[in-house]
Amino acid sequence: MFDNNLWRLIAIGKLFMRNQLPSDASAGDVFGGDWLGFCIILLGILRLLNSMDSK
Repeated sequence: MFDNNLWRLIAIGKLFMRNQLPSDASAGDVFGGDWLGFCIILLGILRLLNSMDSK
């Protein structure tokens, strides 16, 4: 199973090595969360539509 803290460790490592700006890391968290939320909502809509078609 994917460790939920792994992405945080990668982001902190990039900040520590000065490969990434803090604003880039926080923007990645925000947009990544938005994308995840969009995918979860879309999956729910597709499951709802699929259950309506099977009735």
